[in-house]
Amino acid sequence: REAAALAEYQATQMRKRSQAVQRDLPRPDEPNGAVEALTADEISVLVNEEALTLLAHDISKYGKKPKSTPAIEDFEESAIVAARGLIDAEADEMLREQKLTREDFADMYSQALDIERTKMIFVPSLNASVNAKEATKDQQLEAAKAAFENVRSEMEKDAKRAAKLEQKCSLLTAGLQKRNGELCKKLTNAVAELKTLITEANSYAVLHVQEQRAAPNRIESWLELVEHAREREKKLQDKFEALSRQVAQQQ
Repeated sequence: REAAALAEYQATQMRKRSQAVQRDLPRPDEPNGAVEALTADEISVLVNEEALTLLAHDISKYGKKPKSTPAIEDFEESAIVAARGLIDAEADEMLREQKLTREDFADMYSQALDIERTKMIFVPSLNASVNAKEATKDQQLEAAKAAFENVRSEMEKDAKRAAKLEQKCSLLTAGLQKRNGELCKKLTNAVAELKTLITEANSYAVLHVQEQRAAPNRIESWLELVEHAREREKKLQDKFEALSRQVAQQQ
């Protein structure tokens, strides 16, 4: 029971954390100037102050180097859920007024964020991003070198990852590749043999047609030869009979 109660308490505390912490999204290391009020009205100022307080709390408690955490009011989970519901309702109302969907707004936000990112450069010596137009030439050169090194580092990581995947793929498919080579060789031989058989079949088909056309003439020629041989044999038999009679009369 105590373990179940502890697990439920931890789950509740996790649900009460900010969405950035729950989703482990990128967060600034320092809260100073990270959030600025959109307008000078009292509501925007209060929202800005609350955001800065929450950001400072998250950085101190869940940052890379946790330190003493500023105290913040601990609301009930039901109050947090209700507040999120109000924010969602207000956001939906704003989208309806502008005739936008959440997907449209997300696309517009991503495009705007990409545009803003192109205006900023990261300067390692300052460990911060600055406006490209306000940076000095040395800072711009330093940022360009850092960006180049980051790209080269990512390329090297991708190349190593690709080499490992290729090696792993080769190990997994070595037997299949060998079998594929054997089957390809058999297929090539079978195709060559099939072509030879097709050529032979076509040749025999041509010979068959020619034989069918020539057979009547050849048979007629043979019949004529047989008839000529019969006539010649009859003449020889008649001549033999006549000579035999002459010999018998002389005796």
